[in-house]
Amino acid sequence: MNKMQKAALDYLYTNWHNGMAGGSDTAEILGMNPNTLKTRIARNQAMVMREQGGDTAKPLRFSGFHLIFNLIQDRMMRYGFSSGSEDEATQTAYSYAEWVMENVLSGEHKTNAVLRLKKDSSGFEQVMLYEDGDVMDWTGDAVVAFPIGTMAVRIAFSMLMRNGDVDALLKLAKSDE
Repeated sequence: MNKMQKAALDYLYTNWHNGMAGGSDTAEILGMNPNTLKTRIARNQAMVMREQGGDTAKPLRFSGFHLIFNLIQDRMMRYGFSSGSEDEATQTAYSYAEWVMENVLSGEHKTNAVLRLKKDSSGFEQVMLYEDGDVMDWTGDAVVAFPIGTMAVRIAFSMLMRNGDVDALLKLAKSDE
């Protein structure tokens, strides 16, 4: 892992519960349609920083947790994995977002991790985590598999470049050469 990648992961970890991102480019950072993100926020299907009274903060602000949660929740909903109870889908996204914080942003930095979503012919849904990214042992069909470790790194870099000291980052990049 290079120094810039470590700095980006550290930045997102440090800001896990602090409001950072906001505005129209948040959807782009998450790989979502901006209108979809707005609709999900309005329906309480996406997390965003709130005022003490419960109203959505203006301008929109997201913590590191919100960004990773919304990323996972979006992929689950996009590919039809919200057909069970909404609470189950929310809990699944919450659990894997916390896993990303503990295992990608910190700890062993499992940046190759892959989440695999599977649904059988009877509609039974299953989410599996491959911490090392090794997909050679997969059996059966998957509806979708996404590299959650790589996606977390991308979000971390985006947030660091947007909110961090760009000159210091450029020095880090040059020191890795």
